[in-house]
Amino acid sequence: MVDFPLPTFSRLLDAVLDGATHRHSTLHGEAHWRAVSFTALALAPDVPGADPLVGLLFGLIHDSQRLNDGGDPQHGPRAARFTHALFDDGLLPLSTARLDALVRAVHDHTFGGRSDDPTVALCWDADRLNLWRCGIRPDPAFLSTPAARERRVIDAHRNLPGQHTPWAQLYGMLSRLEIP
Repeated sequence: MVDFPLPTFSRLLDAVLDGATHRHSTLHGEAHWRAVSFTALALAPDVPGADPLVGLLFGLIHDSQRLNDGGDPQHGPRAARFTHALFDDGLLPLSTARLDALVRAVHDHTFGGRSDDPTVALCWDADRLNLWRCGIRPDPAFLSTPAARERRVIDAHRNLPGQHTPWAQLYGMLSRLEIP
């Protein structure tokens, strides 16, 4: 059962879309955010201990503060500050543990690396599985979870599933998953 009601998610979505700096980008804009959220939700059942709610929220927020499609290494830290602002405004009613995981995943996703934390790993793998949009085949060496490193999973993301999935449908996917 989701402890993040749909009206709350809708208010958060509106705030992120209103506060986004590069929302219409074909590489890092809203379609990419939806694809990452979709991937996180699809991958979550195969990543023991991962929190799919944080995966959905990561997809929504992680690139929302990009300034451009080129080198922008501070977009993760900016998005982490934005995440804290959303929390402070009451739009992210999360436990401290969930907020910490989300902020860490958002902040550090720009710096590469892998994670042993199942939730952070889920987030980063969901983003990296969508590198196809840039003409890059995801390299299993840079994926954190065994589930994401499977060749069939990598290849299944070639067509960027989820990029056209409405946010309400993504929320519906979340509501059908077991939330830790």
